[in-house]
Order: sequence, then structure tokens, then C-alpha cells
Amino acid sequence: MDWIVIIPLYLCAAFFALARSQKPTVTMCPEFNQVFSGDTLVLTCSGSGQLKWFFNTNLIKDQMRETWTINVISKNDSGSYQCERNGEKSAPKDVTVLDYLPVASLSIKSGRAVINRGDPVVLELHVDTGLLDWRCRVFKGGKVKKIRFDKTLMTSDKKDVQFHAKTLEANESPAIFWCQHKTEMKRSNPITIKTTGQMVMLETPPEPAILGKPLTIQCRVWGEPDISRAVFLKNGVEKQNKKNSSLTIDSVTIEDQGNYSCTATYKFKENTSKIPNTVTSDFQELLVKAQPPEAVYIRSGTNLKCSCPKCSKPHGYRWYKQKQGQMEIEDLEDINFSSSEGRSYWCKAVWNDRVSAPSARFSPNQDSSDPESKPAPVILIVILFVCVILMVSCCVIAVFYMKKRRSSAAFREDGGYEEVGQRKATDNIMMQEKKKEGEYEALKQSEKEGEYHTLGAEGGKGTEAGYEALKRSKMDEKEGEYQTLGAEGGNGAEGGYEALKRAKMDEKEGEYQTLGAEGGKGAEGGYETLKRAKMDEKEGEYQTLGAEGGKGGEEILKKNND
Repeated sequence: MDWIVIIPLYLCAAFFALARSQKPTVTMCPEFNQVFSGDTLVLTCSGSGQLKWFFNTNLIKDQMRETWTINVISKNDSGSYQCERNGEKSAPKDVTVLDYLPVASLSIKSGRAVINRGDPVVLELHVDTGLLDWRCRVFKGGKVKKIRFDKTLMTSDKKDVQFHAKTLEANESPAIFWCQHKTEMKRSNPITIKTTGQMVMLETPPEPAILGKPLTIQCRVWGEPDISRAVFLKNGVEKQNKKNSSLTIDSVTIEDQGNYSCTATYKFKENTSKIPNTVTSDFQELLVKAQPPEAVYIRSGTNLKCSCPKCSKPHGYRWYKQKQGQMEIEDLEDINFSSSEGRSYWCKAVWNDRVSAPSARFSPNQDSSDPESKPAPVILIVILFVCVILMVSCCVIAVFYMKKRRSSAAFREDGGYEEVGQRKATDNIMMQEKKKEGEYEALKQSEKEGEYHTLGAEGGKGTEAGYEALKRSKMDEKEGEYQTLGAEGGNGAEGGYEALKRAKMDEKEGEYQTLGAEGGKGAEGGYETLKRAKMDEKEGEYQTLGAEGGKGGEEILKKNND
């Protein structure tokens, strides 16, 4: 009976002695096969007892916890990590931090980085060289779990695969997803998904923000009601108080790192109450990392060459061509482009196990310096066409102005000009003039139709010639058109001079017409002048009389007074 009791006691003592004699070990979670700048690492020391941490054999005095969390690891954190328990040191855990990007890309296809508990999230894995032998993992609740795929999807021909993340429980947040190759040292970037039980959520990016790059964080309310105000806090201090539900940082600095929250005032449309709700979100940590080396392209004509000045010597370069969501990949240092293809281009420097940050995108159709997108000949043709239009317009204006100037005076035989007189008359004034030898007969106006009638006169041979006046058969109220009569003298007239007469004057254009006159045989010739017979109050129109002189007679102008 005594042996039955004593043997277990010896076994327990031996077990505890063995446990005390075992060296502690350092494990890394998630267990990445590569570590990149910006990763979050959690180091754990096994065993029990008093704990110390060492980095490159140097004691870290302010680190006394069993787990050592490095939120944003950098290249300066490369080195050897050890822990010590009860005077016994662990084997060193070597960590090499790569200052580049992983060869594979993991992104959120559907959903958000901060979700309510139970909300779905769909992730997408992209690998340029194909999905064969790739697998994905999730670290949540302190454990690493496998994500199963249909093997028919994981082939070298396929480059993209999507998978649904299982619902996260309260104790499983945050959850870190990543993918890596089974046999080679290749992996994707990690994606961190967080959950909240609040109606209001502050959505931070699933990866650390990049120094020098723009960033927007969003204050959201479950159900998407109308948000009347959002207050953003950083480390408990108000940073922004506006109706805008987003906070934008134009260029991220290291000072932007910290714990953020937001307080939203909102109201659902179906809520009949006038009192809105005001709720504050959980704190979310915003992490910041250094910008990785970035590729650039150099353009020469229609040729694009990729380079990476800040990179160590890469194994090669990779070009990406995208058109309407379809992407082509070529492992070339330089390519030729055509604006007619409607594509956008960018490139990366590549190694077997890492890549540089992508270059800026080049779109020929949007590049103002591209000669194909804005050809110089077309610009010259447009400029020339505009110049021709301007020249023609100037010529038309100049001709119109000269005609207007010339129509303001009548030309005389002796080279002088006789001014055209204008006079305003009323409708009830009749112009009368006694018919005399060598004088004019005035026009009579019909009261009803507004037409003008003239008296005709014929002179005999050797007599003083009569004049046939102008008759207006009809005047259209809009057009104000006029007709003229010619006058002929006797055979002995020497011929008179034809003066300028204004038959039609449009209020805008001021155009004039003339009457012809002939003198009788043997006449010295008289001068035909302009006479105003009637001016309509609206249109300001004028009519003239023709005159013929007899033998030795002279034509004079007589002006009727109002």
C-alpha cells in the first residue's frame, strides 16, 4: 500500500524537476515564414517562473510580460530574441525584417476592417505566378487555424481566389489573416479584422498607414442612418468636430499614430422622434509604418522603362497592363505602349521572395505630355481656324463701317458732299407746295392704307420738262420697302446728275437707295438733291423726287417746313 503512494510522488517530483531543467523557448505568433516591415509580431516565452527578455543579448528592462507584442515591426527590429526563466535562457529566435512587400496580395473583397459581431467578410488572395501550393491561415483567440480551399481552385493557371471568413466571436478579435507558400519562402500581407458591439464603429485600415501617404478613417453607424455630426478623438483629445463623418489626413506622419474613436449623432429615417441618438465607438489603434522602396517608370516616346533607385539590385521587373478590369502581366524591364489601346500601366521591381512598392500609374489618354493624346498638328489647325474666323469678322465689320460712312453724304460733281438732312414730322401734317416752273410736286399720303401717290408730268419738245414723282404702291409695316420711278427729259436735255437718295433706312442697318435722273436736250443740267417727303415715326423712312431741267434750266432743292 505504501508503494502505491510513494511511486506517484516520485514520478511527480521527477516531472517537475525535468520541467525546471528544460530551456524555455521563444515562439512567434503568427508564425510567418517571412517578416516584413509593418507586421505585428507577438513573441511568447514558454515555461514558468521569473521572466526576462533579451534583444541581441541586451536585457530589455521595461519588458517583463510573458508575451512581447511588437505592433509595427521595422527593419531596425531585425535581430535575435531570447527569454530567460529561472536563470535559464532560451535558444535565440532570429528575425529578419524585409523592408519591401510580400509577393502575394491579400485584400478585403466584401465587408470592412471593423465589423459588428456576426457580420460577414470575404477576402481575396492574388498571386502573380499562380495559386499552386498556396495556403491561408488565421490567428484568432491565441490559436492558428487553417483555411480550407477547393484544390481545383489552387492551380498555377489561376491567380485569384476568394474565401469567406468565419464569424468572429467576441474573444477572437482581432483576427489576423495571411497566406503563404507551402514549401517556398513566400507569403502575403496580413489583414486584421476587428469586431465591435457598438452601434457606432470607427473604421481604421486593415494594414498600417504608410508614412507620407494620404489616409481617410470613417465613422460609421450600423444600419447607415443619417449622421448629423461626428466628433473624432485621438488619445481622448478632440481632433475634428464636423458634420462630415470621415477624417482625412493628407500626409501621414509618425505623430498620427495612436488610439482613435468617434462619437456620432444620428437618426434613422423611420424614427419619428425629434431626439437623435449619440453614441461613441470603441477605440481603434492606428498604426503607421515606413514607406517601402517604390518603383518608378521612365518614359521615352512610346517606351516605358521600369527602375527602382532605392532598391537593392532586383532580380527583374514586372509590368502590369489593365484595361476594363482585365490585367496582363509581363516580366520585362521596358515595354512599348499605345494610346489607342486604352490601358493603364504600372510596374514593380521583383525578387524571388519579395517585391517593391508599385510605381505610379501611367495612362496615355490622360497624360497631357503624350503627343498621341493631344497631337500638335490638331492644336495648330484649331488655332489657325480661330485666326481665320477673327480676320473674316474684322473685314466684315470694316466694310460695314465704311458703307455706313459713305451713305451719310451725297456725292457732288465738283467733288464736294451735300449733307443729308433728317427731320421728324407728325402724321397730321400735310406737305403742300405750289406747282411752279422748275419746282417739285409734293407727295400725298393716303389716310387709310398709308400708300403714297405721285403726279406724272411730261414735257414737250423744247418745253420745260415735267417730273414724274416716286410712287409707293405698298409699304409693309415690318419691311418698309420702297419703289422708285425713273424720269426722262426732252430730247434737248444735256443730262443731269444722279444724286444719292435714301429709299430705305432700316433702324439697325441704315441702308440707302438712289434715283436716276436725266436732263433734257440742250439743258445746262441741274442738280438732283435729296428731299425728305415723309418720315414715319417708327421707321424714319425717306422718299425723294426726281427732277428734270428744261433747256437752260437748273434744278433746285426745296425743303418744306413743318
